[in-house]
Amino acid sequence: MSVSGFAVRALTGRSLIATPLCGRHLKKHFAGVQLGEIVTAAREFPSISRVDIQMALEKMFEKRSDSKLLGILSPMGHQPPSLAQLFAPGPFPMDIGP
Repeated sequence: MSVSGFAVRALTGRSLIATPLCGRHLKKHFAGVQLGEIVTAAREFPSISRVDIQMALEKMFEKRSDSKLLGILSPMGHQPPSLAQLFAPGPFPMDIGP
């Protein structure tokens, strides 16, 4: 822990390094699966298609009462989130947002 991290913890009783809420939800969802075993794939869609994709996802999951739609908030808007970043603790984690 850095000196500044120690000072913040001493003053506030809390550390700046915390597991993001999103990471906690994902760990619960993938319970029993090692993080290194989760396979991901990425695909970019044209800007004009993103609204249609969002609506299709919402429609697909609205019928599932056990699902929860989470938005991801990135402290760096130019950087798309990766699964590793959603689990990573830090002072500026990617997390659940509006």
